[in-house]
Amino acid sequence: MFLIQYITPGTNRTGELAEIWKIYLLPYTVYWYLPALFLIFGAVAALDVHGACTTLRRWGIWLLIACAGVLIEPQLSSRLPNVFSIWGALCLLPFFLLGVGIRRFRAELATPAMRRLYFAGFLAGLLVQQLVWFSAGNSHVLRAWFLHLPIGIVASAFLLTLKWENRLLIRLGSYAYGIYLFHAFGTSGGRILLTHAGIHSQTAIFLLSMCLGIGIPILVEIVLRRFPLLSTLFLGRKMPRRSVRKA
Repeated sequence: MFLIQYITPGTNRTGELAEIWKIYLLPYTVYWYLPALFLIFGAVAALDVHGACTTLRRWGIWLLIACAGVLIEPQLSSRLPNVFSIWGALCLLPFFLLGVGIRRFRAELATPAMRRLYFAGFLAGLLVQQLVWFSAGNSHVLRAWFLHLPIGIVASAFLLTLKWENRLLIRLGSYAYGIYLFHAFGTSGGRILLTHAGIHSQTAIFLLSMCLGIGIPILVEIVLRRFPLLSTLFLGRKMPRRSVRKA
């Protein structure tokens, strides 16, 4: 991504080759999520090793601690560098723990009564969000009061317990990681192609970029899956073990 952005005219960001090493330490475009995800998995693994989320009560305490981390993140990020996207990981941790809890304690957290409670919270949060946007004209109030945190948590909890299925989304979801990794090539490519063709319609750019941002990564992943080494290098898939022939 760094090299293609460097040599391709019309991209949103062009870095200096001498600073390419920074992309492995500091957040870089959409790939800030990779080190953040790694840190989150490490944190959840550490909690599991010490039995921190084995009961509903313990899990709830750690969820509150994770939410507190989101509240102090602005003060920390303004003073310390975002090495390995640690501040992004801090902001995403509550949502990962939420998923862990709903999965492990489904009998308590995924009941019809809880689902109705999540839905009510989601509607209330959506109402507050719209009132803020239409009254203040921006989302700074939502961020200043950290309203995105409870709204996001109850909305995510509702969707996780909804049990709604869509075959098309399930099929696309099997390529979700590849779409995440390579979607920028399609979205940027669509925008650059239409711009050079003299088409500046936001609707046309959006539709083409969306189709390319989903279609190109799926094709890339299908091809990469055919080659074990490339699949490991570009998709992180485990290399298959070679069968050892007995003499």
